[in-house]
Amino acid sequence: MRAVFRRSAIGSGCFFTAVLAGFVLLATSFGIASPAPWLGSSNSLSQGQAGQHVFAWNEAPLQSTAKKGESELRRARGTDEKAVQWDQYSMVIAGQRTFLFSVEFHPWRLPVPGLWRDVLEKIKVAGFNCLSIYTHWGLQQPTPDPASLNFEGMHNLSAFLDLAKEVGLFVIVRPGPYINAETTAGGMATWTTRLKSTLRTNATEFEEAWKPYLSAIADIVKPRQISWDGDVPGRGVSGGSVIAVQADNEYHAGPTRDAYIRSLVKFYKDRGFWVPITYNDIGQQNSFVDIVDLWGLDSYPLGFDCSHPDKWQQIPDDYLARHERTNPDQPFIIPEWQGGSYDPYGGEGFGACAELTGPAFSKLATEAMLAQRVTWLSFYMGFGGTNWGGLAAPDVYTSYDYAAPISESRQLTPKHGTVKALAHLIRSFPDLAKTDRVAVEKRHDGVMVTELRNPDTNAGFYFIRHTDSSSRKDTQYKLAINTSQGIQHLPRAGGKLTLQSRSSQVICTDRTLPGEHHLLYTTASLFFAGAIDGIDTLVMYADPEAGPIETVFAHPPSASSFEHKAQNMTGQVAIKSSVDRMEITYDFKDKMGSTGSEDVSWLYFDYGPSPLLLVYAHYSAIDKLQANVIANGPVEGFANFWDLGAQETVLSYLSEPGLVRSATYSDDGAELRFEGQTNVTTLLKFVARQSVKMVTWNGMTVPFLEDGPIKTVGLTGLSDAVAAWKPPSLHDLEWTYADSLPELQADFPFDEYLVRANKTAADTNNPYFQDLLVQTQGQVLFASEYGFHGNFILWRGGFKVSSSQREGLKGIKLHLEGGRFFAYSVWLNGHFLGSAFGDKAHGAVQKDFDFGLVGLVDGEDAEQSLVIVQDHTGIEMEYGDLPIGLKGMNSTSLPLDGVKGSISTDQYEAVKLPRGIISYNFNHQKTRPQASKKEHINVTWHLTGNLHGEHSPDRFRSHLNEGGLFAERQGWHLPGFNNSDSWERRPPTEGIGRGWARGVPGVGFFRAEFDLDVPEHETHDVSLAFKFPAILRGDKDQGRRPKYRALLFVNGWQMGKYVPALGPQNVFPVPQGILDYGGTNAVGLALWALEEGENNGRLEEGISLEVVAAWRGAPGGGRDAIEVNNPTWEDLRRNLNGL
Repeated sequence: MRAVFRRSAIGSGCFFTAVLAGFVLLATSFGIASPAPWLGSSNSLSQGQAGQHVFAWNEAPLQSTAKKGESELRRARGTDEKAVQWDQYSMVIAGQRTFLFSVEFHPWRLPVPGLWRDVLEKIKVAGFNCLSIYTHWGLQQPTPDPASLNFEGMHNLSAFLDLAKEVGLFVIVRPGPYINAETTAGGMATWTTRLKSTLRTNATEFEEAWKPYLSAIADIVKPRQISWDGDVPGRGVSGGSVIAVQADNEYHAGPTRDAYIRSLVKFYKDRGFWVPITYNDIGQQNSFVDIVDLWGLDSYPLGFDCSHPDKWQQIPDDYLARHERTNPDQPFIIPEWQGGSYDPYGGEGFGACAELTGPAFSKLATEAMLAQRVTWLSFYMGFGGTNWGGLAAPDVYTSYDYAAPISESRQLTPKHGTVKALAHLIRSFPDLAKTDRVAVEKRHDGVMVTELRNPDTNAGFYFIRHTDSSSRKDTQYKLAINTSQGIQHLPRAGGKLTLQSRSSQVICTDRTLPGEHHLLYTTASLFFAGAIDGIDTLVMYADPEAGPIETVFAHPPSASSFEHKAQNMTGQVAIKSSVDRMEITYDFKDKMGSTGSEDVSWLYFDYGPSPLLLVYAHYSAIDKLQANVIANGPVEGFANFWDLGAQETVLSYLSEPGLVRSATYSDDGAELRFEGQTNVTTLLKFVARQSVKMVTWNGMTVPFLEDGPIKTVGLTGLSDAVAAWKPPSLHDLEWTYADSLPELQADFPFDEYLVRANKTAADTNNPYFQDLLVQTQGQVLFASEYGFHGNFILWRGGFKVSSSQREGLKGIKLHLEGGRFFAYSVWLNGHFLGSAFGDKAHGAVQKDFDFGLVGLVDGEDAEQSLVIVQDHTGIEMEYGDLPIGLKGMNSTSLPLDGVKGSISTDQYEAVKLPRGIISYNFNHQKTRPQASKKEHINVTWHLTGNLHGEHSPDRFRSHLNEGGLFAERQGWHLPGFNNSDSWERRPPTEGIGRGWARGVPGVGFFRAEFDLDVPEHETHDVSLAFKFPAILRGDKDQGRRPKYRALLFVNGWQMGKYVPALGPQNVFPVPQGILDYGGTNAVGLALWALEEGENNGRLEEGISLEVVAAWRGAPGGGRDAIEVNNPTWEDLRRNLNGL
């Protein structure tokens, strides 16, 4: 995924709307004798007048744009394996045409492997059949030595891919080397910033850097590719569920870049990969189309500004045309589709992003893509997770919730229900995977309609939306559609259909259900269409305000009666039959005009060769509906895949919010075993095999409340103990405190604890060192050059001044780079000089610091000590106009003063933009001419970041978890650290400093321990979060926002960066597994006061631990142990020197 403040957001196409009007569409290409009129009126002709214009006032009919002729199956270059093939319509996997409805998940953003299943199953419940994942080179290989590669814990790719197959999800692996993903260095190994060669080119040095990493990835992925014997579609499948591997991500074409992508493709081909090598382009740049096997474009129509969540950008409707010009022999692929948005420091928070990209957008925009024949669509993100430690790039903060369908704390959001409905529509109508676009029309009254039609089955799909996708008006319209029974004018009952604001509609025609009921059409949105144990079932949903639902079936030949029975039917139903059809009209409103309290109604017909069940749901009820797939069939290892083995469904409905995680039958079909989650007393209605005589929920038998075709059982909510449980009060803990900036002390042994910054121009390959703004007396003061790549960086400059140099010495001008939203503080000889702050536009800040009354230590031989604490908001990702931040050279390689520079700006890579000191200059008072000619003051610099930098002893949490604060280097944040004898008892509400010096800027560390005893956590799922004081949001509160920053450590993990002056985050979820739900937990707070003032050095309201949500039902059904694996101080610090 790409941070897009430097590029335009790419939109998705047709939101297809119907309006009143009188244009005629011809569909003769598909053997339809009658024209394809979309918009009807009272002067339309009756059906049966084939070949005539339907409206007296229509314009010229549109010509079909559909391709004619048979499609040709293709596969990856250089392979005979047929497991993954494609044509111009869609993918064909194991011989079966497949619509890939995918979602993005990054396992490393949920560093508790025992919780992965929970997320994957919630993805599967949402109807997705595929998963897209990034692997993170920067996390997995901290040093240039290939021996540092790590595939344990959160990096266990083998375990993750095996789990995805077990759950029933295809996988697209995206290992980079560059991934973007709003993560530091775009996911590349941070040490590559020291390479001389330009990264992401065919340079030998860079290729030698990435090959060990990708070789290790390839060794894991290759045996997990899907394989097929090529005989019977859907049978003879083996291997894993990996169906594609992506080469790099979001790049720009160019000679060395083309060669780089070719080298990546060749790398996989030489290692015997047979699945396609794909590429995700930035929008529509058409980069590398001819190099990879399959090419797609990413699309984020609304962009990433959540500050105005009511403001929508237009959704382009020209994607299909561009696709057909670019790669017409391939399916239309969108490897990244806007599933939410990231949010920067100072942003509005993910609540606003959830509003911007909420259910309305997700439905309308995704249906727009379906209307443009996309058949491979991957939502970015499905679950965002957490930017723990130093994972984040400068554009984002700790939370990577992304306003995704599944929240950071693993809760289902309203968007989950919406994408679930879309996924089930796609699953219910396999004809969508192969369609031609018959025509598209933008009507004069603002409605747009697109017609797709399957050339084999003649099934039709009408997509209706406002031409202006941001329209806030409701529009009344009529529609004429082609069906197997001729032209149908909607609504048949008279009146008009309603297209509501910011909504869309898909009307599907001619779907024959397994029991031979033939659906001509319905005006409702469709959630599910299929058969359940011989019962043809149609689940529909709509907004009650949109008017009655019309559903029309052609009669089975043996139909003899239309007797039906209703359950929970609070609206009005009218049934009209004729020789060739049955018409059902359902109105959510009763005779008094009010909407009933029941949000789902059930209508059961027992006639013909098979019964028919119609389910009508309020739009708001789709969260409670679920169509779980049943694992069956002879496909070895692939029984859970709907597209291969799992061709049976159990339809369920919970009367209260919850989750039906899975449903399975006993061998004899007499027992139905549900797994799921509830938090209050709930009714579970379901349609399943009629052989079911017993039902269990999470292993416990539940009695029937109603039997018959629609069965009902009652479920309990939280146990009394869990419902009553409250986390311990953090305010009441015995907090201890210690100063975390001893480097301010005059006798601090810098040579022992810090690294000497002794590199010069001859020792660095970083092109920015040649920038004219870099003025550091020839010393390289870039942190990454010394192996420190994230979080806090501490600098100490030691210098001596002669008596002549002292004369007129006023202060120092510092220029530091730390990434957007960073800050730094400066002390001279232990006295605070001030702080400087970056913002959303500036990752480098220059400021004069006046020595003032602080002065220098007396004596010419006295050592003066300048200490700088800076934070580090992440290494830049590789995009944008360069250089970013440093402006020593302009685009023509000329310095700003017009003197010719020594290098080309083509060598200025964003990822190599330094973090550290760009320049420093001592300021003198110019009281007389010779004052500006003072002799040079030499400064000896030391620095530190996380303990041992790239060689961090903590391989489990990685080198990106910690920074350079004394507390972090000493391991005060780790479990098992013993400070009982030496530390002061003090809570965070009392602040840092000592005695009269309270409120003086500095860094302090607070630590406490607490026991958790979450009741019944083996059978319940309780999500917890640490809550800091609320962010003051209004402009009038700007001056009242505290000027401190805090790091939250939980059992050694850095799980939060709290910046109250910027916000927006003040709640930090921490998952079970990092928190020990049945043991002792260590919490640490590093508090950095950047300005004077008591409130700038204390947490006035303290912090609390709160329950985000609680459910009966263990995460992942309790099948995976949630291990607490938090390396301790004894593990990581006791035997280490040089702290």
